[in-house]
Amino acid sequence: MKRIIDAVNSNSRAPVLTGSPTNSGLQAMFDQLMATDDQMRAISSLEGRRAFAKKTLLPLLHEVDQAMRVNGRANGEQEMLTDLRCDQHLRVFLVSGLGPDATGGCDWSPSECWNAYHASYDGDASEEEAA
Repeated sequence: MKRIIDAVNSNSRAPVLTGSPTNSGLQAMFDQLMATDDQMRAISSLEGRRAFAKKTLLPLLHEVDQAMRVNGRANGEQEMLTDLRCDQHLRVFLVSGLGPDATGGCDWSPSECWNAYHASYDGDASEEEAA
């Protein structure tokens, strides 16, 4: 697999993977995010899950998102690729993970997911359009 990725990267202006080592601090943040998500899903009431998500999970998600963007740029990833990758991570986590089809989620519509996310860190509503 590594040879395939290396071959693609050597013939591309937009590498598939940068080949940089895993950032242990970022990995720890992902681990914390997943543990916090598990905590939220263990809450039996919808109101409790929503309150926990707003107070604890979504601010942590914002921190992880920012760290992912910094890490991608620090590793030489093209800015557009970093933003596309991080935006997609946010979409999947928010809409798939907290939306109406998520088991133990918050049963929020996509717009409610984004609004809760932005409100959790005092985000600018214009960022929703970019993501």
